[in-house]
Amino acid sequence: GIVTRVTEVKPQMKVATYTCEQDGTEVYQLVHGTTFMPQTNWNGMTLHLQTRGSKFEKFQEVKIQEEPDQVPQGHVPRAMTVHLYGDMTRQCAAGDTLTISGVFLPVPSSGFRQLKAGLITNTFLE
Repeated sequence: GIVTRVTEVKPQMKVATYTCEQDGTEVYQLVHGTTFMPQTNWNGMTLHLQTRGSKFEKFQEVKIQEEPDQVPQGHVPRAMTVHLYGDMTRQCAAGDTLTISGVFLPVPSSGFRQLKAGLITNTFLE
């Protein structure tokens, strides 16, 4: 497909590190997915997120669209969002032609979009 949009490279948290306010011990939380809820207490003790001790990975979103010669006449080209991680980031720019293989992941809509759309999901390639 043809790259139509490329976001800037952002850090995505993989391991969150917390420091206990009372005794200074460190607590770790694995982060799965794009969102997580930070912990505020552990065994009754207050925790503070330490971004310097946390582990991050490079993350980028690329939107691709079908090439014009592959679209039947009178149809709209299909588009898809591709998630890139680590060394795969910063490898393409808008206008580049790509051949991509990966795993299709349906991600349910959330928030107001979910209320409006019902059971519709977005499809990502990871």
